[in-house]
Amino acid sequence: MSYPWINEAVVSDMTQSDQQAAAALTAMTVAATQLVPLWQIKVQGMTDGWWMAAQAATGSNPYAAAWFSYYDDPRFDNVDLTLPTSQTILAGLVSTALMTQAQSNNITAMSSATIPKYGPVLWGDVTLARQSLGLE
Repeated sequence: MSYPWINEAVVSDMTQSDQQAAAALTAMTVAATQLVPLWQIKVQGMTDGWWMAAQAATGSNPYAAAWFSYYDDPRFDNVDLTLPTSQTILAGLVSTALMTQAQSNNITAMSSATIPKYGPVLWGDVTLARQSLGLE
């Protein structure tokens, strides 16, 4: 059986027990992006104080109109803030003074997450990986 997902450097470190290697692998994380639920953005906008002003400006501000047309669309529950369209709308809201750069940064930060690289790794997984590498 092959374990290509297990970090070979950690598994090959025979100074660690199987349990220690499993704990080290389980603790590894990576940065990732995630979709952000629209309701969380509304809560952040209400907290930061830009939501009501942007909503009131939908008739005169194309960026506010674009944001709220997306927000009000029942087909969407989440937004990908890494998309160029999302970034353009946020930049437009900043450039038209409906939100500050710091508020835009708060919204963008919501799409960042730290997730487990491997998920839970059991010591038995390390044992089997070491066996497959001919280490045990």
